[in-house]
Amino acid sequence: MTNQINKEHLNLDEEILAPYTHVIQIRGKQLREQLVRSFNYWLKVPDIQLKNAIDTMTMLHNASLLIDDVQDNTLTRRGLPSAHCVYGVALALNASAQIAMKAVLKASELVPSREGAEIMAKQFIDTLTGQGYEIYWRDNCVCPDEKTYLKMLTLKTGTMLLIGVKLIQLFSENQTKYDDFVMKLGLYLQLRDDYCNMGHEKDLEEMPGEEDVNADKDGYILEDITEGKFTLPAIYAMKTPEGPQLATLGGNPVLEKVLDGLMGWKSEK
Repeated sequence: MTNQINKEHLNLDEEILAPYTHVIQIRGKQLREQLVRSFNYWLKVPDIQLKNAIDTMTMLHNASLLIDDVQDNTLTRRGLPSAHCVYGVALALNASAQIAMKAVLKASELVPSREGAEIMAKQFIDTLTGQGYEIYWRDNCVCPDEKTYLKMLTLKTGTMLLIGVKLIQLFSENQTKYDDFVMKLGLYLQLRDDYCNMGHEKDLEEMPGEEDVNADKDGYILEDITEGKFTLPAIYAMKTPEGPQLATLGGNPVLEKVLDGLMGWKSEK
């Protein structure tokens, strides 16, 4: 009995990080890493420092996925059951917090000034803020306007890319400010996913790659709508009046009555 307990304790650190190990076993298309790595064409950082910076960003990104999947009640991630569905919500959140803090610590050790930790902390707060906006809209059935939605995407997706570029730039003599450009790339990356989720699931960023033979590549289509998210296509649909379109088709009072009923949730708030 004693030997069994000792053996369990020896593996306990690995066991409590199992949700994180689970989510990283399928790497996906790695579009985020490729975008960040491409900036080294300008920054010209040695390979080892480039790898350390990107690995640190990727750790934080994967840690954030564990939280996102709990908050969005996502059932699959990269073709596998989501970590919280396998290991439970509590352990998934604990593993996410541990890895996020380890990523910040790793960032602090990249350069003697420990500037990396400050970059990670500031940008990760923005990422969580963006996720908070999205949760609020979903849970309160609030359809944001386009400007506010794009702000959310910039915070949620753009800042994670910015972490990678800024960490690489710590080692570079090139101190050009790429922030605005990086944010636009992040915006494009997420808007692209919004579109692909409506019928081009094979092109999604988190879709398993060809080498991920054990991953299920089905079940991604319309996942955003299933989770109750307000994506840009949904916002356009919600904000576009159906009246003029019906008029061009010759009018249909019966259909108009049905549509009014479907929009009844607006008057209930």
